[in-house]
Amino acid sequence: MPSARQIGLATKTQIMYLTRKTSIIITILIIMGFLVIAQYSSPSTAPLPKENLSSPLKNTETLKDPIPDQQAKFELHSFERNEVKNGKKIWEITAEKGSFDPLTQLTSLLKANLQVFKDAGDNFSVGADQAFLYSDGSILKKVDLTKNVILILNKNVTLKTEAASYLHETSEVISPTKVLIQGPFYTSVGDSMHALVETQVITLEGHVETTLSPVDNKE
Repeated sequence: MPSARQIGLATKTQIMYLTRKTSIIITILIIMGFLVIAQYSSPSTAPLPKENLSSPLKNTETLKDPIPDQQAKFELHSFERNEVKNGKKIWEITAEKGSFDPLTQLTSLLKANLQVFKDAGDNFSVGADQAFLYSDGSILKKVDLTKNVILILNKNVTLKTEAASYLHETSEVISPTKVLIQGPFYTSVGDSMHALVETQVITLEGHVETTLSPVDNKE
């Protein structure tokens, strides 16, 4: 049987063992708490917004150049433009209102009317609610017309459609939409059209219908 002294020593040893274990646990908790506190108290390392790093100015928007399209375009009222060669007018286009972009050489027009003058007198005109004029300086390239397009060839033939393009270099009119043609004694309808202004040859394509009207031969 162990003596009283041995029991006391055993008890003292047990007490020291528990105290050491508790100290280790407390130390670990203190370290973890320090790390957590350090993480939340330290300054953020996230990158600053680019505008604060790239320039000392707070508001750089006011220093940017204007958008080219907004800078270049300007409104036009009572628009009129033509080309004259050797003292003769080649073509002329007029409109109630529009805008011009020098960067693209594109002119947008409202209530436009285009006239092309020929040496033989076989002039033609085309009008529309809206038109887009493409040019290279004073040289006309193309005119796209939309909405209520009416083309008159030599004052005898009238073409009506919703969209058409006039190509000045080849002197032709192309329409990808339904076309109504009215002549002195006939009416024709087609799904699309191709017309040569110089020869005044009109070709209807797709489903085509023609109605002939009797000619009054009374004197």
